Amino acid sequence: MKQPAPGERKIARPRASRAPGRVLRINLGDGRCAFGRQLIGVCVEFYELVGQPGAPVELIKIVAAPVAFKIWVMDAAFRRRNGWELLDVVPLTHEEQTVVHLFSKQDPLSGDITVYHADPVTGAGHVDTGTDGSQGK
Repeated sequence: MKQPAPGERKIARPRASRAPGRVLRINLGDGRCAFGRQLIGVCVEFYELVGQPGAPVELIKIVAAPVAFKIWVMDAAFRRRNGWELLDVVPLTHEEQTVVHLFSKQDPLSGDITVYHADPVTGAGHVDTGTDGSQGK
């Protein structure tokens, strides 16, 4: 596949609902909506941008907006009947494709911290667990 010239971003229309680069519009109610974008794996970034549900949008401007946060999102969120509007795809840059996203959680009883990360190239996952620095699977 031919890569776009530097600075040029193409918009694609793949069939897969969870395609990397898929832009999402989420109705917040009250006449407002938020925007997100599928990254690699289960990671989605959400933007510091508020729009109006159903209004025309420029996807390139959406993905150029500042990122508010990134979080893991379940596959169920990408089903067309859940209320998230699946827009077209703005392909990920090489940098976006190779970034390793780290997420963590702390067990409320033991206090153990688990750090999750995945290799964006191979998809292989890795988990670090334990407050003592021990590693899990």
